[in-house]
Amino acid sequence: MHWIRAALLVGLLSLAAQADEVVLTNGSKFEGEITSKKGEFPVVIKTKGGKLTFPERLVKSVKRDGSDEGSRKPVGGQPRQPRQPRQPRPEQPSAGGGDQVEELTWLQLRREFKTRLLKPGPAPGDYTNPDPAQLPPVVKPVTYRSGRLELKAWVVRDPRAPSGGPGLVYLHDGPSLVLSRAIEVTTPFVSAGFTVFFPTFRGENGNPGSYEFAAGEVDDAAAAVKWLGRQATTNREKIYAFGYRTGGLLASLLSLAPQAKLASSASVNGIYSPEVFRAFKQLPFNPKNKQEAYLRSLIPHRHQMRHTHYAYVGLSERILFPSLDALRDDPRRKQLKLQVITSKNRDQGVLLEAVQDYLKRIQ
Repeated sequence: MHWIRAALLVGLLSLAAQADEVVLTNGSKFEGEITSKKGEFPVVIKTKGGKLTFPERLVKSVKRDGSDEGSRKPVGGQPRQPRQPRQPRPEQPSAGGGDQVEELTWLQLRREFKTRLLKPGPAPGDYTNPDPAQLPPVVKPVTYRSGRLELKAWVVRDPRAPSGGPGLVYLHDGPSLVLSRAIEVTTPFVSAGFTVFFPTFRGENGNPGSYEFAAGEVDDAAAAVKWLGRQATTNREKIYAFGYRTGGLLASLLSLAPQAKLASSASVNGIYSPEVFRAFKQLPFNPKNKQEAYLRSLIPHRHQMRHTHYAYVGLSERILFPSLDALRDDPRRKQLKLQVITSKNRDQGVLLEAVQDYLKRIQ
């Protein structure tokens, strides 16, 4: 497994002077100018592709100006062979256009990189939580835990449905849950015997924590999946996730998350490539930071998916075109656990069409 695919050199290095070199434990080599101090970690090296940073656990050896600074694994005293000129290698995909950046697996990126919020705090906009006294009997308010956070949620189930049936986690659009609208969208699932769970996420609807826009919220969504799978009314082998727009973005990222034990998931107009985040307003992170963008997009990590994800896309949604282009040009697209279903409908029409189609697929 390649843990890191860094931005590669776009031409032959000059042979007049020997460059510094970092060798990783997975065999990858990077030449340039090491700017960190001798013996210091993490190692920072400037290459023609940009500045790269490697933690100690990924570094096998470091060489400065051709001299071996020390290897984490002995070389056995073998005489050093003359260095052969390196041939240029193909560029790796950039994260959102512009400069090339270090590319990690999605799981490693989440471990190594902590999102940097521009202004930590609640989600933007107003919200209104329903009055518990006004809810019909089939709608029950609950809480669920995500790490240290206790978050609001609601669960809807037809009392006539048999116990041990399927469950659906509905991932809402926007920075807050409008329960009445969400229930209306998912009524076909309830009528089909599904227990439907409506979670809210950190910083939303009066919840603790800060709004992160598809970073920590992925952990919340995975915790919601776990909560629903533990209920006596559901079969843990038949838990699904369905999301609309930004909720669809979360649903797509759950296909990368090992802690989300889902039979499958689906999104409606929610497949965003890294570069499109620059078009969003009121983001809590800097979309020009390429690792922030990579963290929140399925597209660069689509070959790491753990379960099938159905992506419903309206052909009028121009913001999704970069994602469709990337998928269309992917020579391994037939191997993906990603099925794209396009629609000529618009907005709510795509949503209603997707509900009916996905329900047929999972019944």
